[in-house]
Amino acid sequence: MIKVYAFIRQDFSPRKRKYAIINILIIKRRGVFMRLAQFEIHDGQEILDMLNKSKYCHIAMLDGNVPYIVAMFYAYEPAEKRIYIHGATEGRKFDILSRGGQVCLQIVEYGQVYPADKPCDYFGLYTSIVCDGLIRQLSEEEKKHALDLITLKYSGIESFPYSDEALASVSCWCIELLSVSGKKLPEPQ
Repeated sequence: MIKVYAFIRQDFSPRKRKYAIINILIIKRRGVFMRLAQFEIHDGQEILDMLNKSKYCHIAMLDGNVPYIVAMFYAYEPAEKRIYIHGATEGRKFDILSRGGQVCLQIVEYGQVYPADKPCDYFGLYTSIVCDGLIRQLSEEEKKHALDLITLKYSGIESFPYSDEALASVSCWCIELLSVSGKKLPEPQ
């Protein structure tokens, strides 16, 4: 028997609820939550710590039927369950993200690699967080909040005076998290 543990935020619009329900149905249909379930992170604080301390993430998206992935700086806002990113106002990433829709985000912290006598017996330590979410481009009014969070994370400066030119030269997006999972491979015994 498969149990589905999920939440659908009450403040989600009908469109966001639809995506969340589709994600749950896909998980149900596959019948597997995580291949190595014994390594799943169940401690919400550990996941939260990693979302807050990691320096960058990888965001996967679709350009038509073609997968596209980029590394980006980000900031996490726990109270809203949102991730904010920023980038240029043109280019492939801008074009794809501006369409909105679903994205997948990964954060990885690598550890030691343990060699073995046989190549397929090598073992590596890592912690990985995977988030599914809906992305939307932020309005001009929302940009400053996103940039303040990103600036605080990387520089420690709480608020920054942004010129109109600076704000016009950057695009910001918000990822409303639909699901978050984590996996951690421990030291070998």
